Amino acid sequence: MQPVPGGKNRSLSLFSIAAAAGGMVCAADGFTIQFNYSFDTNNFFAPASVQRDRLEDAASFFEGIITDELEAISPGPGESWMALAENPSMEGFPILLNAFSTPPVPVVPANTIIVYVGATNLANNALGRAAPGGVLGISPFGGAWETTVQTRGDSSFGPWGGNLSMDIDSNWDYSLDGSTLDPGEYHFYSVLLHELGHVLGIGTQDSLTTSGHFAEGTTSVIYGTSTPQEAAMDPTLDSGTVKLFTDLDVTALESAGWQIAAAPVPEPGPALLAGLSALGLALRRRRG
Repeated sequence: MQPVPGGKNRSLSLFSIAAAAGGMVCAADGFTIQFNYSFDTNNFFAPASVQRDRLEDAASFFEGIITDELEAISPGPGESWMALAENPSMEGFPILLNAFSTPPVPVVPANTIIVYVGATNLANNALGRAAPGGVLGISPFGGAWETTVQTRGDSSFGPWGGNLSMDIDSNWDYSLDGSTLDPGEYHFYSVLLHELGHVLGIGTQDSLTTSGHFAEGTTSVIYGTSTPQEAAMDPTLDSGTVKLFTDLDVTALESAGWQIAAAPVPEPGPALLAGLSALGLALRRRRG
């Protein structure tokens, strides 16, 4: 993240509730985000911590709207693969998980992605950093096993998971709805939504600008409502501000390849139409 004059605005890095979102979200059937704390060496997401609670809350939002069915990654006889990610507690350091590493390459259950989480002092004044994981060493290469590992049997996008790191020194507010958020604090839950959006492919597919974000200041409406808001997947977050996922952000999930459950349809109005117009502009610029 880069500070702006006044120090109020910090950027969100690529590789970085239902109730709190303002609208009812229909539960999807089966999709699960599973967090792995093996690399949380700073114990930022300690058991029973508010940080872990907010992480689970953010996962619940996506679990409530994504309906894809993903094949399990469970090697049979003669099958193997390696998972590549970034160490979430050591910025810039890759981790390669195989059958002999500690921890070993995971068996990924059906309809599940695994996200390795942690925290560190992120560079460039960043609040968070995340990306979907990569794959190496698929054997045998080709055929059904490769498709399972690469896209989970999905024809578009289905990662095994990825990595997510939060800045350990930021002045965080941990309330779910921003009810205790002060002007100099950053809303933890808002940043988690943004970073999980990157794990789920927003900005890593050909759907946004080359920065991996919507243009600064792009507006839409909070998902399932008619309430105007800046897109959660634009690059920065002001201190003292809550940013929930908007219709625009959810459309970016669909563009990345995810199937999304139907949401309540608000009465159309100028804010909704403006948000859809902004999305079209962002998509056109990306293709250019």
